[in-house]
Amino acid sequence: MLFVLAMCVLGQPDGVAKEPEKVPAKVPVKEAEKPEAPGSSEAKVAVPFPHPMISEVLFAVPTGNAGDANKDGKRDVCGDEFVELVNPHDRAIQLFGYTLTDSQDAGKGQVRFTFPAVELAPGAVVVVFNGMGSTWSGPVGDAKTSPPPPGKNELFAGALVFTMKNSKSQIALGNTGDQVLLSAPDKTAVHRVYWSETGPEPEDGPTKEAAPGVPPSLTKAGKARPLVVDFVPLMSKCSVQRDGVLGSGRFVSHLEAEGAAFSPGVYMVARGAEKKVEPSVEKPAGTGEKSKDAGTP
Repeated sequence: MLFVLAMCVLGQPDGVAKEPEKVPAKVPVKEAEKPEAPGSSEAKVAVPFPHPMISEVLFAVPTGNAGDANKDGKRDVCGDEFVELVNPHDRAIQLFGYTLTDSQDAGKGQVRFTFPAVELAPGAVVVVFNGMGSTWSGPVGDAKTSPPPPGKNELFAGALVFTMKNSKSQIALGNTGDQVLLSAPDKTAVHRVYWSETGPEPEDGPTKEAAPGVPPSLTKAGKARPLVVDFVPLMSKCSVQRDGVLGSGRFVSHLEAEGAAFSPGVYMVARGAEKKVEPSVEKPAGTGEKSKDAGTP
């Protein structure tokens, strides 16, 4: 009996009997979540299909011959203003019923243009000029008719070109405080591009009271926030251009981005290749100046 007990004790190195080691149960490994691609939250076109978006705006026409954006041989403080749109999608879109407006109320000096039936190919651009006192070469359309065949205007790199046919100098974009709003046929506010001397509005949307120097209709309460809102720097020597069509894009000085004052009809920024251009703010001469009343040829 003592011999058996001794053997039992000597059989354990520590002199203490141990319980059999438990084998841990297999725990199912949670499938790893696929990591998001770098910038994937931003790597999306800013506007959903089938909407176009604003790619360039000239709201303060440069002085002298440098301001002849519509290439009719003369500079007009109102007529050479333009808004350029791009189709950022990989499918064609229809522009019929889309409307461009500024901050003024309808019938009270409002800049307004509604597109007729016209299809915009993937990656293609369309330019809308104010048209005050302008003469035209090549196919140009208006709010009632699309550009006649062949449609594309070679003076503007083959882009579609329209004129508002404006005949009043009071109807123009303000140099130091205004906006361009692109609205869909169903009244959806798609893309708003705005500028002011006081800087961008609060991120939570327009305030109830207009800031000094900003037209009251810029900050009216109760309006649905557009799908895309871009604040742009003030310029007097060039247009502003969006540095990409993705959600991360922003408007910059065209002069700094492209080395030219403007390029109506040309928009070379591809999806996913946003440019990195530091924004600049250039104050035009004078205060409270509006292109509709302060420009001189």
